[in-house]
Amino acid sequence: MIRCDDIDAIPSSRAYVPLGQRSDGARAAHTRTDAQGTFRLALDPGRYDVAVKPPEGSRFPWLVRVAREIGAADASLDACVIPPPVPLTTTLLVGDGNLNVPLANAVVRAFAVPDGGRAWVEIGRRITNRAGKLELYLAKPTL
Repeated sequence: MIRCDDIDAIPSSRAYVPLGQRSDGARAAHTRTDAQGTFRLALDPGRYDVAVKPPEGSRFPWLVRVAREIGAADASLDACVIPPPVPLTTTLLVGDGNLNVPLANAVVRAFAVPDGGRAWVEIGRRITNRAGKLELYLAKPTL
């Protein structure tokens, strides 16, 4: 069982919390936070990547923690504090420079490498609108 009873700054409940399996064979799992922004989830022992993804439209960044060891006993994450957002605003266009057309419905993903890490970890994702614009809210990850 893993829990986080102290998620600060999520303005509403229902944040998505996926726990990705690591190479040790632990099964992936996911849940949503409750009305107080907390979650509890039964897991196999192993190493997990944990992401707290605030609800779409909240303008809060993801909180990502990698390679968290979960043992056979109940475990608790450190305080899950969602940091202030840093907005990245851009417009995606396709063309030859003379005639550019907005790239609508494109998936834009942001990645970071954790301190001392070697692999890239996804820290945010958005889809462009009909005008090719997007706002992606990021934070310096605590990985």
